[in-house]
Amino acid sequence: MRILFISDHTQQIEDLKTKLDHNNEFHFETSFDQKYIKRIWQERQPNILIVAITQLLQESIIDLIKFLKVHFQFRMICIYNEFELKLLHRFLNVSRPDAILIHPVTKPQLMATLHLIQLGQQEESKKPSTSHLDVLSKREREVWEWIRKGLTSKEIAGQLFVSVNTVNTHKRRIREKLRVRRFVEVG
Repeated sequence: MRILFISDHTQQIEDLKTKLDHNNEFHFETSFDQKYIKRIWQERQPNILIVAITQLLQESIIDLIKFLKVHFQFRMICIYNEFELKLLHRFLNVSRPDAILIHPVTKPQLMATLHLIQLGQQEESKKPSTSHLDVLSKREREVWEWIRKGLTSKEIAGQLFVSVNTVNTHKRRIREKLRVRRFVEVG
């Protein structure tokens, strides 16, 4: 497993390092700059993101996770302090973590959580692949259907009662999510 851990608490990072198996690639960050994290993600290609959420980090972490979810696929574990659990509801609406742990995290808790996530990934890889369009939102799939029918952005905007700029934004996001430059590359 390749793990990226994001926190603003050096002590939490050190605690987590000692609990992780030596078989895992582990990288920690205290920077929340989207370009920097994107570069790290491309270099290390982690499959698990562990985030320690604090009151001070709430907004910057939410923005970062929104950004990462558009560009990358990963599993996420969130670590909260008990007194910060009130942040959980708002964060869950954005992040949809695979696991939530309460600090302090014990080694057995962490190892069991990582093991369960790894088992889940193995089970998913055994399932028949779903459509590559599943990563698109409902509205993006609607735009995609109109694109397939050969409509221009202006025509799509008229069909969906939105602006041409909105349609172009959906087109850009579709290309980003499907990682294509042109729509003819999508099967």
